[in-house]
Amino acid sequence: MALGATTLNVVTIGPALLVAGFVIKGQGTKALTQARGFEATIAGAIAELGEMDAQLAAVDSRVEELSAILEQLVVRAVASLDLLESEPFVPQAHAARFQRALTLVMAVRDVAATPVIAAQGELTERSAKLIVKYRAMAEEKEVG
Repeated sequence: MALGATTLNVVTIGPALLVAGFVIKGQGTKALTQARGFEATIAGAIAELGEMDAQLAAVDSRVEELSAILEQLVVRAVASLDLLESEPFVPQAHAARFQRALTLVMAVRDVAATPVIAAQGELTERSAKLIVKYRAMAEEKEVG
């Protein structure tokens, strides 16, 4: 009888263990699928962060370049204005100085007022064009 009870218990427990194994395997497969979904989401987020990092580096580079040009233009504009104000203004004699000062002041205004990034976060074409337009003016040697 004891052997019969043990056999009955094994026969009853065996299928229960088999069903429990299938349930646990199903839950493990579901968790693995969910983990792979999370992995794909994280990989996408990492790619977006890499793209954002590259965009920010480009913005930083553009700002540094514009700042350097603006700094040089301001120095030249102030020097040009100081030269213009150093003696009484005679239109015929000082027209070239006046034109130079006006050009430099307008360049400072243009560079200072130009947005670096557009609404979507991309660099503006206008800021790139100003770098090309005013780099030579900012780097040229002073002529008295």
